[in-house]
Amino acid sequence: MWEAALLARICPPVVLAAQLDRLLGVMNLDSVELGIVPLHAALDISPGNDFYILDDRVATVEEWHAEYWLEDADSIDTYLKVWHTLRESAACGAEAQNVINRARRQLGCSPSRY
Repeated sequence: MWEAALLARICPPVVLAAQLDRLLGVMNLDSVELGIVPLHAALDISPGNDFYILDDRVATVEEWHAEYWLEDADSIDTYLKVWHTLRESAACGAEAQNVINRARRQLGCSPSRY
C-alpha cells in the first residue's frame, strides 16, 4: 500500500480514522501481510494501479473502468516481480504500524485502541 492512500482526505476524518484502525487490527492476522511504501522511500519502480495476487494463480488488476483477472503464468510472474520490488521499499510490522499511527495523528482524532 502506498502511504498516500492513508493520507488522502476522500472521506471525513472520523471515517478515515476508523479505516486506519481497521488496518491496524488486521495487521495482526496470520493471513495478512501489510506493507506500506512510505512517501520518503527510495523506489526502483513507480507504484501504479492497484493489483492483488491470489495464491500465485490469479492476479487482479484494478483500472478506472474495469477489473481484470489475469490467469496466465507470464502476467502473474510480472505482477509478482512488481510486488517483490515494491515490498523492498515497504515498511512492514511495527514500522508499518508507526506509519499508520503517524497518519492517524495527522487527522487530529483521539488515539487508536491498537
